[in-house]
Amino acid sequence: MFIPVGTDYRRKRRPTVNHFLVAVNVLVYFAGFNYTTEENASRIIDYMLHPHAMKWYQFFTSMFLHADIEHLLFNMLFLWIFGNNINDRLRNPGYFVFYIAAGVASAAGYLLLGQGLPVLGASGAIAAVTGAYLVLLPGVRITLWVFFFIITRVQVSSLLFLGLKLLHEIYMTASGGGTGVAYEAHIAGYVFGILTASSLLLLRIIPRDQFDLLYLIRHRYRREKFRRLASAGHDPFLARWGGNMLKAEKKEPPRTVSKEETESRNRIREHLKVHDTAAASKEYLKLREMVDRPRLPEQSMLDIANQLTADKQYQPAVDLYEQLAELYTEHARIGEISLMLGLIYGRYLNKDQAAEVNLKRAIELLIDPSRRKMAEADLRIIQDRLNKDMD
Repeated sequence: MFIPVGTDYRRKRRPTVNHFLVAVNVLVYFAGFNYTTEENASRIIDYMLHPHAMKWYQFFTSMFLHADIEHLLFNMLFLWIFGNNINDRLRNPGYFVFYIAAGVASAAGYLLLGQGLPVLGASGAIAAVTGAYLVLLPGVRITLWVFFFIITRVQVSSLLFLGLKLLHEIYMTASGGGTGVAYEAHIAGYVFGILTASSLLLLRIIPRDQFDLLYLIRHRYRREKFRRLASAGHDPFLARWGGNMLKAEKKEPPRTVSKEETESRNRIREHLKVHDTAAASKEYLKLREMVDRPRLPEQSMLDIANQLTADKQYQPAVDLYEQLAELYTEHARIGEISLMLGLIYGRYLNKDQAAEVNLKRAIELLIDPSRRKMAEADLRIIQDRLNKDMD
């Protein structure tokens, strides 16, 4: 069994609507609208969706009903883990409309494909949320508790976890398995979520970013193109200056790690665990005195580089951004890293040529229109300065 317990996605705002939806589902259940007793079952019978005695309001009421406590807990766990993040991407009004429409769409899908039995539960709407998650946040890492002979915790990409979950839903629907579970409503929810999220991205109704599925597909295409050129003996970067030779990779011999270095790295890790990036950045500067260009996990390097920039420690911040760009060439935020390098080189370190190179790369890679405009504005200033220097 795999149970999701968290993600590494960093929200920008409070997911008020999703909290409200979770609260409504819980309150409705504990108000006695469930299927645990005959009295409660008779209370909710008219609010379930009945394919052969359908009433319009059942499309809405059925999505807030649950049969038993296990049904409620699993649905609310998935809604909490994934709904909070989609709420953040769609914002509160958009997410509310999306969730209600998803519940209606999944109910309609069940009417077309289902077994003709009465149905209740938020699973269809939550399936739409996870379908949207596949499109909007496929690169987010999900923390799972795994119960399989032993209990352990692992992290996997949302694309892998939710993709496998979707395949399981398709298999159960096709095989006719899972008596008592409306898999047809789940499939309809997934389809609604995937199509709606893709349409919102393509129409630019919500901003694109470096984590959505369309970006990853585009990035993979460009990476494959780079690989084909490189395998043919060309360096796509040197080609613009007439070069086509590949440099041999330099392998560094293993080195001895001192006790002081190990302790410093441990302190950095502990500071970042409690989100104390100020203390982590100070410790990193001490580590730099012991080790030339110390390597850290990519997120740690990015957090410390951002903090050094905020503290006006521009040179070590630039060194860390450059190192991050070299080590993690497929980092999802490479466009933002190039933007930061361009801004710091141009605004604070007076290195206009380095600023120009990084700003051009940022304009090519950035998805967010506001950040791209910032890069374009600074690039014009840099190029004006360079042209004056040539005159």
